Parts: sequence; structure tokens; C-alpha cells
Amino acid sequence: MNASKKTERRLIVCLSAIAILFVMLVITTYALVYSMVALDGSFFDNAYVALDLNQGKPVFSVRDTKLAPGGSFSKPFTITNRGTVDVWYRIYLEDVRGTLAEAVDCEIYEGGELVHSGRLSELTQNGAYVSISGLAVNETRTLTAVLKMPGGTPNDYNGGWVTFDLAADAVQLRNNPGKLFA
Repeated sequence: MNASKKTERRLIVCLSAIAILFVMLVITTYALVYSMVALDGSFFDNAYVALDLNQGKPVFSVRDTKLAPGGSFSKPFTITNRGTVDVWYRIYLEDVRGTLAEAVDCEIYEGGELVHSGRLSELTQNGAYVSISGLAVNETRTLTAVLKMPGGTPNDYNGGWVTFDLAADAVQLRNNPGKLFA
């Protein structure tokens, strides 16, 4: 009986040692992962980046589109940072189609300042307007888009049309002084 009690005690001691080592391994692993994820001065924070472009409403509608040479019209729109960090944002056009894409100019104003201009066909992600200053969490900015058809536009565009989607995206401001969008 002494031998079986010694074996039983050894088994309990071994199982206890294994349990203690397992708990220590879990605690050490958690501490290591936490220190890597939450390290102060890390390159990027864990964050949520989200924009609200014009409260989900279209900026331009079909009713807006009577445009003749020398004419223009403008529409204000908003952009709001709904994320958890300050961001750089860019405004661009997607799915630009139609004969007037090469004939109509688009200007973007922030406040009263002209911040971007070019043909509709050029205002793509690569030719986008990138914000001059960061957009803070819950900050809303009002911008104005102006569409113009230059006065000397030839009659070849008479009866022409254009469609596009105004789009925006954002990247985290912190540690991104070059305003790089992935």
C-alpha cells in the first residue's frame, strides 16, 4: 500500500506541476501578445476608419444636369469622419461614362478656397482631391463641387451626357505624413 500511495502522490504532484506550467504559459503568451499589440508608439493603432459622404444622399441628381457651354452649377456636400481616429480623406469619381467626361470641368472648394480642379475624366482615385488637413473624429466639413462647361466647347458635345459616382475614402492620419492610400 505504501507503494501505491507514493505513486498516487507522484501523479498528483506531476499533474499539479503540469497545470501550473500550463497556466504560466497562458499568462506569458497573453502578456507577450498584449505588449506587441498595445505598444506605445506603435506604427498604427488598431482603429476603425469610416466616412459618411453627404449623409448617404446623392450630391448631383438627373434634374441638375442641364449644362451648356459657358454654364456651370454647384452643389455643396458634406464629409464626416465616423471612425475612431483622425484621417486623411480623398474625393474622386468612379464609373465616369459618357461623351461629356472630356468636356466638363470639376472644381472642388473647401470653404471659399479652390482645392482641386480638372476634367471629370481625370478625377479618378489617382487624380483625386486629397484633404489639405486631417479630419478629426466626428468632424464634418462642407465642400462644394462645381461642374463647368468651358465657353469655347464645340458643338460636337451637343446632346452629350455624362454619369459618375462621387466617392470618398480615408486612411489613418497618424504616422502617415505622405497621405498614402493603400
